[in-house]
Amino acid sequence: MIKRKQPLRGAAKTAHEAKIARLAGDGHDPITTELDALAAAGAATYGTLDEAIARAKAYHQQNEQDHTTAILLGCLDGFTGECQENLIRDVLGRDDEGLQILAQGINEYIFFRLKATGARTPTASEFSSSCGNEPDLGRNIKIGTDQGKLKATCLSRDNTRCLITGMYDADEAQQLSAEDDRRKSWAFLYRYFPRLEEIVDVRCAGAINTPRNAMTMASFLHTEFGKSLLALQATGVENQYRLKTFPRFPRGLNTFLPASRMVQFYSHNWIDVPDPLLLEIHLTISNILHATGMGRIIDLTLEEMEASGVDPLGCWELESRIGQWLCGCAEFLAQGCNNP
Repeated sequence: MIKRKQPLRGAAKTAHEAKIARLAGDGHDPITTELDALAAAGAATYGTLDEAIARAKAYHQQNEQDHTTAILLGCLDGFTGECQENLIRDVLGRDDEGLQILAQGINEYIFFRLKATGARTPTASEFSSSCGNEPDLGRNIKIGTDQGKLKATCLSRDNTRCLITGMYDADEAQQLSAEDDRRKSWAFLYRYFPRLEEIVDVRCAGAINTPRNAMTMASFLHTEFGKSLLALQATGVENQYRLKTFPRFPRGLNTFLPASRMVQFYSHNWIDVPDPLLLEIHLTISNILHATGMGRIIDLTLEEMEASGVDPLGCWELESRIGQWLCGCAEFLAQGCNNP
């Protein structure tokens, strides 16, 4: 007897329909273009984990500040399933220069961006309208893409200078750079966490500001969560997690954590609880940051930038949503197991 597939319902149906509409309108949006470029540079066929590890170890370090091998080995060890398979192909398909660019991309567009945004106090998405309806982001991206291409073409043609005064347009150049960073960040996230695109596709309306992408958390814990000093590890029991702390987690905050180090998510009004995949991604990244030492290096870099009055994200603020969903921001309260 053939078992029929159950039709999609609710949020899953909405997301699927929005994605189909987006692809029908423009199958090559900026994020997809970046994603395709990442995949195209990889090996044509899948290799083994051992082969990828050997390739990463064979990389010739350029200087003491070159962390290419450490980043790639940390990710090869920390990623699993399709995430790991994609990275294996990407490592085996590149020469030394390509490996360095790949590692720098992972560090900048995943690790650095999430660390820089994670500890910030979350705010509502700028996409939300006053009447409670969100605009068609797929349409906006297409329009924005056309305008962005025109702007980029003209700035390139005019050497990023005003044709009247000859002055260098630093603001416009910075904005274009920020837009490029946004595209690359999402592309790297989708490349190495493919299932994330199914849950949070920023090219579809309403993809970000949903309860399953958010979590209420005390501000002092939110900060440490954003710094990847605190993470939640699934126990195998539905919506139950074990708290995992990392070195440099403030000891004084341990008194605020459940003695059992276990938390259970409950929905008090039948709204979706936080999505376990987002917490899994946060845990994976936290583990890699600490195993490779890149977490501390990024923290020191951020401290130096902030001390100098430099915004680590610049015009990238609009997409600080990435770090915000992974470290909690809106409607849910993580309760101890003794508080159902």
